[in-house]
Amino acid sequence: ILYDMPFPDPQFIKSFKINNPNSIVTALDYSDSTDSNINNVINLFDHPRMLPGKKENIRTKFFTGLQFAIIREDFHNFRISQKNIPQKVQNILISFGGADPSEYTYKLISRPELFNHINVSVTVGLNFQNKNKIANLELPENIKILGTVSNIEKFMLQADLIICGAGTTMLEAFFLGTPALVIPQTEDEMNFANFAKSQNLCNIANLNNIDNVLSKMVDAYSFEIRKKLSKNGMTLVDGNGAIRIADIVLGNN
Repeated sequence: ILYDMPFPDPQFIKSFKINNPNSIVTALDYSDSTDSNINNVINLFDHPRMLPGKKENIRTKFFTGLQFAIIREDFHNFRISQKNIPQKVQNILISFGGADPSEYTYKLISRPELFNHINVSVTVGLNFQNKNKIANLELPENIKILGTVSNIEKFMLQADLIICGAGTTMLEAFFLGTPALVIPQTEDEMNFANFAKSQNLCNIANLNNIDNVLSKMVDAYSFEIRKKLSKNGMTLVDGNGAIRIADIVLGNN
């Protein structure tokens, strides 16, 4: 079986293995490294809490890396060999997924002075709890609310910079080569963002320092940095993650 759930469930895995002793269990993004009932664990990065158990668990095979990132097929048609990176950022996409529980979208566009002389497109997820607050904001002409979009890949490719969380949207930006300024919303997102930054894939900000970090990222001073982020992202997230996972599941690796 392929186990892909938000939280580990060792009791379920144990029960399944007892009833299916010859089965092969492969788990994605599984943070309980002590669970020896799992045959294969495939993670995008090593969660800090995983490291002790990973050393002791000799029955499970561990596979780690962004090369296992699964990118939706919709994005593949928009990937080009090398994304054009302008000297100065002219177009920014703000996209915090389907829910944005910390309301970072609203908090960012409530400060339009952050985006002077820059065109900003903003997505609003289906599960945003503050849609009315966003809709009632009086925004300057350079900030455009897109609402809920079904083709975010189009806007992501057009953007010179994306502001997002450290989740699926960040990985999709890497795949398309769009430089990312990441604002994590949880401890796990912070760990993932720190890992990505350590690989020269993104920059990180928070609501307290966003003005300083953003002003540096949009300036011509950061041109070479943004080019490197774009190239590194496209190299490490190449869109073949699903194939690599299938090879492991089928025992080809």
